[in-house]
Amino acid sequence: MDINPNNIIKELIDFRIKLAEMNGEIIKLGNSKSEAEYRYRLLKAKKIVEFRYQKTPVTILLDLVKGDEEVALLKLEYDKLEVLYHNKMQNIRSLKDVMSVWQSILNYLKLEIGGSMNVR
Repeated sequence: MDINPNNIIKELIDFRIKLAEMNGEIIKLGNSKSEAEYRYRLLKAKKIVEFRYQKTPVTILLDLVKGDEEVALLKLEYDKLEVLYHNKMQNIRSLKDVMSVWQSILNYLKLEIGGSMNVR
């Protein structure tokens, strides 16, 4: 890409559009993650009550609950969404960093162009 103000401005506009899209995606992922955690915690609590009702010793109770296939699957779903959420957040931070670099270059070019125009 040719480094001139017009190209940089176009690039920044494209980045802002992408950032808006990513912000929408992170909201959806955050909601999905929260719902998955909700389902996981409810089922986990239900299983704890069931095991306690069966007089399961407290020392092994949590291991049995976490080892329950249904609970484990909900935990897996939650963990996957958590990873996706954190990756998307990192992508947003990276995009913002790149935008900051382009904005700095644009500001520098504005100074250079403005400075050279004043000298003439």
